[in-house]
Amino acid sequence: MNYFKRAFYLLFFLLIFQISFFKNLSFPLSILVCFSLAVIGSYFFHKWIFSCFKELKLGLERIRNSDFNARLDDVKGKDLNEIAYEFNLLANELEKYKQKSEKREKELISLINSIPEGIILFDENSKVVVANETICKMFPYFNIDAPVSSLSIPSLNAFVVKAREENISARETFQEAGKGKGRTFEVTYIPLFNHNYALSLIDVSVEKSLERIKYDLVANVSHELRTPMSAISSMMDVVEEDENPERKKEFLLRIRNQIERINALLNDLLSLSRIEGGSYEIRYEKVKIKELLEHIFAEIEPLMKKNNISSEINCPQDMEITTDYILIESILKNIIENGVKYNSENGKVVVKASQDENSATFEIEDTGAGIPEEYRERIFERFFRIDSHRSKNSGGTGLGLSIVKHSVKILNGEIALESELGKGSKFIIKIPNDSIVAKMQ
Repeated sequence: MNYFKRAFYLLFFLLIFQISFFKNLSFPLSILVCFSLAVIGSYFFHKWIFSCFKELKLGLERIRNSDFNARLDDVKGKDLNEIAYEFNLLANELEKYKQKSEKREKELISLINSIPEGIILFDENSKVVVANETICKMFPYFNIDAPVSSLSIPSLNAFVVKAREENISARETFQEAGKGKGRTFEVTYIPLFNHNYALSLIDVSVEKSLERIKYDLVANVSHELRTPMSAISSMMDVVEEDENPERKKEFLLRIRNQIERINALLNDLLSLSRIEGGSYEIRYEKVKIKELLEHIFAEIEPLMKKNNISSEINCPQDMEITTDYILIESILKNIIENGVKYNSENGKVVVKASQDENSATFEIEDTGAGIPEEYRERIFERFFRIDSHRSKNSGGTGLGLSIVKHSVKILNGEIALESELGKGSKFIIKIPNDSIVAKMQ
């Protein structure tokens, strides 16, 4: 309404102006002068009004483009000033809302990134909204433009398509392939609002591996026990039926050997279980290495004579380290005993021991047939045998080197293997001298 008043006042002013200054002019000329003045006045009036609304339009465009810092300067005219004031209030509120929204978004992304599982959020068009840091760590080759196919998990895409069609939460386990490391993932499809959805990926490779180890362990133990138990049962039948004292004595001796084999297997299983389970408590003490090696060779002397194996110990007489006696004895005895069992006829086992300020090094070398390269990584696995028939005849349980591996690990040591077919094998063990740790306990 103020604009109409201003226009009225302007016309009134022009009439007065005409009466006062142009009364001596002719009527047509007066009309022309008044019209000219009205046009010029209207032009400047329109320009003033238009500039105000242009500023308002530019401000609204900035708001529409999410620039909430837009403000209107002081605008002349009561109505325009009120509009500018309301506009600035609205911009202030929108800016506060934007800051609050950005803060919540950062908190949400931070929360998603802190989740140990891999999380990918999708919109209704299957475009990635957020992929947390865990996904990028799990899959360095993850591609945001091809999120599902870049994971190299066969059948995952079909799983997602089916779950989307049914619009239900679904879970399935998948084996990685392609660029991956053969890991196992538990994938969960989670439907969200407006046809958005999320995928959660959990690496369950360790759990699956433990399940396989447990299954293999039970199967191997059952197999290892079945053989001697069957032999004992058969030999007991012979002992009961045969009246020849010499044959009875022979079969009783065989039964005894089978029982000792079972006892050795059970003892190794208990040792391995205790060491792997983390229940073994290290007890540090000073160990004289030369005496320990002589004691080990004295224990296995009957086996050495049976296989006609000689030995050699190269170790300083006063060599002494602070470590766990049971573990270091188990490590050395298992490897030395294997060197005797699987050596060549008239072979030899040589043990060299040395030390520096921080650690002791043991080199145990035999003159056996050597270990093929393809088996060198597997010899520390439970029940793994290169020649199962020969190992069973030698009385081995298949657990010795697995015990060695875990015992070395408990002592924070290192073990390496050098082998040449036809010439023998050498185990190199480095054990830290934990005298400082021992003093602290």
